[in-house]
Amino acid sequence: MRERGPIRAKVDRPGPGIGLVDLVAGGAVVLAGALIATEVTKTTNDTSAALLLGGFVALGAVALIALIAPLWLFVAAFVMLAAVFVEPAPVDVLFIALMGLSFGSRRVSPRLPGAISAVLGLLIAVGLISTMNAAEFARAVRFELITLYLIALAVWLTWMFRDARATRLALHGYVIGATATAGIAAVARFVPFPSSELFLYDEFRAQGLFEDPNVFAAFLVPAAAIALEEVARPRLLPWSRTVSGIVFAILCTGTIVAFSRAGWLNLALACTTILLATAFRRGGLRLAVRSAGAVVVTLIVGLVLLAATGSLAFLQERSQLAAQSYDEERFSAQSSAVAAMTDHTFGHGPGQVEVGFEVATHSLYVRSAYEQGVGGVVLATALLVATLAFAWGLLVRDASVHGVGSAALFGSWLGVVASSFFIDTLHWRHLWMLAALIWVGAVGATGSSRGDRGQRRGATEPQNPPSRPGIRRPIQTGRAVPARGTYLTR
Repeated sequence: MRERGPIRAKVDRPGPGIGLVDLVAGGAVVLAGALIATEVTKTTNDTSAALLLGGFVALGAVALIALIAPLWLFVAAFVMLAAVFVEPAPVDVLFIALMGLSFGSRRVSPRLPGAISAVLGLLIAVGLISTMNAAEFARAVRFELITLYLIALAVWLTWMFRDARATRLALHGYVIGATATAGIAAVARFVPFPSSELFLYDEFRAQGLFEDPNVFAAFLVPAAAIALEEVARPRLLPWSRTVSGIVFAILCTGTIVAFSRAGWLNLALACTTILLATAFRRGGLRLAVRSAGAVVVTLIVGLVLLAATGSLAFLQERSQLAAQSYDEERFSAQSSAVAAMTDHTFGHGPGQVEVGFEVATHSLYVRSAYEQGVGGVVLATALLVATLAFAWGLLVRDASVHGVGSAALFGSWLGVVASSFFIDTLHWRHLWMLAALIWVGAVGATGSSRGDRGQRRGATEPQNPPSRPGIRRPIQTGRAVPARGTYLTR
């Protein structure tokens, strides 16, 4: 009998680490905030004060949910990765609440390759030292704090991704959130509806719930890669191959209507990687043809849609390889930034590109060179390349991380490495999510997923797998790998 998949699991109840005092305190925070906000609203017209207190109530509610049902708050955070329209984003509140409570449990045990740990440590040190050279110190501190938060998030996620159930549910939430945003943004691009402008950058480009179409397009790519690999080898998502194909088409449509050249490059690299990796695996040619069919059908439908709505001319304009006017300004800023990277040993300081130039450099490598000097760009490049090498190792072994295929991981990260030449990707939240998946896979995923080809969602490992000396158990299956005191699944 097929076992029930993790998507149908019961909501977690408080474990032994949560006491009555914790619950009472969380409830008191919410209640007190609500009462104070009500009184302020009655006695004053100060809207800012009311908003501040409303935020206080929301934070208390988040803390209470984190205590009562942390797993589902974790899943909700991955859904809300699709909404980053302000800094800090709403999802950051959820992650910070979960991180604070889990670090407070003193049982966090990240899984990082040694090389990655060393590079991250050096990056943090160089970034902090470089703040001394900043022309605008407050901006440098803010920028560096965001970077430190994202590094801490990735490290924390390597601990959370040790648990298969939490990982699967979180990635279900990510794919669903990305698909919903892509679908709504695509509709808003062609069929106006009330408040549809919230999903548009201008009359031509969709941006979803992001501040920039380039980030929106790149955010959709890993979800599209996961869906495409599911068309050939379904192991993660809780629906059929046909539904995965539809999800892939919606995500690609969202990427197309964002009209981001870097996003298109990212998507092309991810899809090509998945098709080639699938084709070169044993018996994979038939599966590769199936995936290629999904890609071709999506391209045809996309072109027909653009032609029917009169958008092909803008597509041709955005597809030109020749530099456009704003490209020339950006290239000029990049050239000046590279020339100035040796002015200070540790660079000009975090976030100073916007201070030193009228136009941003739009390149992770150039930003690192200008803001942290030669050492900064070397370390940033080392982090990207080392992570790519670990993803390649997973791909060669045909491994997966709790159902997330190695082809999707490698293809998505390859797109990130390439896009970083044209976009500043440092503060992309999905970049650090991808990195955490690859790092935990490199440390804990072994063997091949050939044995679970065709494995449906919700399947679990045998209860008593054969013992093999010297071989660690893989983590690509549905049962949670024990993690000492994992906060979400006590």
